[in-house]
Amino acid sequence: MDGKQNKINRHRLIMKEKIKAIVHCMNHISFTELTRQIPESAGQRGIFINNDSLLLWPGVSPEFAAAVAELLRNNEIVAKLCS
Repeated sequence: MDGKQNKINRHRLIMKEKIKAIVHCMNHISFTELTRQIPESAGQRGIFINNDSLLLWPGVSPEFAAAVAELLRNNEIVAKLCS
Protein backbone atom coordinates (compact mmCIF):
# COMPACT_ATOMS: atom_id res chain seq x y z
CA MET A 1 0.00 0.00 0.00
CA ASP A 2 1.43 3.37 -0.93
CA GLY A 3 1.65 6.47 1.24
CA LYS A 4 -1.38 8.11 -0.35
CA GLN A 5 -3.58 5.07 0.31
CA ASN A 6 -2.34 4.87 3.90
CA LYS A 7 -3.25 8.53 4.40
CA ILE A 8 -6.75 7.96 2.96
CA ASN A 9 -7.27 4.94 5.22
CA ARG A 10 -6.05 6.89 8.26
CA HIS A 11 -8.47 9.77 7.49
CA ARG A 12 -11.33 7.30 7.05
CA LEU A 13 -10.53 5.61 10.38
CA ILE A 14 -10.41 8.99 12.15
CA MET A 15 -13.72 9.96 10.55
CA LYS A 16 -15.30 6.64 11.59
CA GLU A 17 -14.20 7.13 15.18
CA LYS A 18 -15.58 10.71 15.25
CA ILE A 19 -18.92 9.56 13.83
CA LYS A 20 -19.22 6.63 16.24
CA ALA A 21 -18.32 8.77 19.25
CA ILE A 22 -20.93 11.41 18.40
CA VAL A 23 -23.66 8.90 17.48
CA HIS A 24 -23.12 6.85 20.63
CA CYS A 25 -22.91 9.94 22.84
CA MET A 26 -26.07 11.55 21.47
CA ASN A 27 -27.89 8.26 20.77
CA HIS A 28 -30.28 9.77 18.20
CA ILE A 29 -28.78 12.30 15.81
CA SER A 30 -29.76 13.56 12.38
CA PHE A 31 -27.33 13.99 9.49
CA THR A 32 -27.80 17.74 9.89
CA GLU A 33 -26.63 17.61 13.50
CA LEU A 34 -23.86 15.12 12.73
CA THR A 35 -22.39 17.17 9.89
CA ARG A 36 -22.52 20.30 12.07
CA GLN A 37 -20.49 18.46 14.72
CA ILE A 38 -17.91 17.38 12.10
CA PRO A 39 -17.12 20.39 9.87
CA GLU A 40 -14.68 18.38 7.74
CA SER A 41 -17.63 16.19 6.67
CA ALA A 42 -18.61 18.81 4.05
CA GLY A 43 -17.98 17.97 0.41
CA GLN A 44 -19.50 17.10 -2.94
CA ARG A 45 -20.47 13.45 -2.38
CA GLY A 46 -23.68 11.87 -1.19
CA ILE A 47 -24.49 8.98 1.11
CA PHE A 48 -26.57 6.31 -0.63
CA ILE A 49 -28.14 3.03 0.49
CA ASN A 50 -30.07 0.21 -1.22
CA ASN A 51 -27.52 -0.33 -4.00
CA ASP A 52 -27.18 3.43 -4.46
CA SER A 53 -30.88 3.83 -5.24
CA LEU A 54 -31.74 5.97 -2.18
CA LEU A 55 -29.88 9.16 -1.30
CA LEU A 56 -29.65 9.56 2.48
CA TRP A 57 -27.69 12.80 2.59
CA PRO A 58 -25.96 15.01 -0.02
CA GLY A 59 -23.00 17.36 0.28
CA VAL A 60 -20.52 15.28 2.26
CA SER A 61 -16.82 14.51 1.87
CA PRO A 62 -15.69 11.19 0.38
CA GLU A 63 -14.17 10.23 3.75
CA PHE A 64 -17.42 10.94 5.58
CA ALA A 65 -19.52 9.06 3.00
CA ALA A 66 -17.18 6.04 3.09
CA ALA A 67 -17.05 6.03 6.89
CA VAL A 68 -20.85 6.16 7.23
CA ALA A 69 -21.27 3.43 4.61
CA GLU A 70 -18.79 1.18 6.41
CA LEU A 71 -20.36 1.84 9.82
CA LEU A 72 -23.83 1.05 8.44
CA ARG A 73 -22.57 -2.07 6.63
CA ASN A 74 -20.92 -3.33 9.84
CA ASN A 75 -24.02 -2.50 11.93
CA GLU A 76 -21.96 -0.15 14.10
CA ILE A 77 -24.58 2.55 13.53
CA VAL A 78 -28.17 2.33 12.29
CA ALA A 79 -30.03 4.75 10.01
CA LYS A 80 -33.60 5.47 11.10
CA LEU A 81 -36.21 7.99 10.10
CA CYS A 82 -36.09 11.32 11.92
CA SER A 83 -39.30 13.14 12.64
